[in-house]
Amino acid sequence: MRRLRFEAQAETIDTTRRLNKELEQRVEERTCELEQLNQRPEALSNTDQLTQLYNRRYMENTFAEEWERCICPSPMAATESPRSTCSMR
Repeated sequence: MRRLRFEAQAETIDTTRRLNKELEQRVEERTCELEQLNQRPEALSNTDQLTQLYNRRYMENTFAEEWERCICPSPMAATESPRSTCSMR
């Protein structure tokens, strides 16, 4: 009787582990799909629909990122090549 109970517990544990692995794999796949789908609206919001060129929003975001990078350089900044931003009217 005791042996049957231990076998049932072992089988339950194996089944639970297998199902957890399958669930983790499905979650990872779904996360990748969602990340890809989230890139599309961002790309659409940063480009002009007619010309497919970057728009003002993209320029402002890029400028802000570059400004932050210049103000607060990362530890890897010494290995990165220098960049500059020029604004024209």
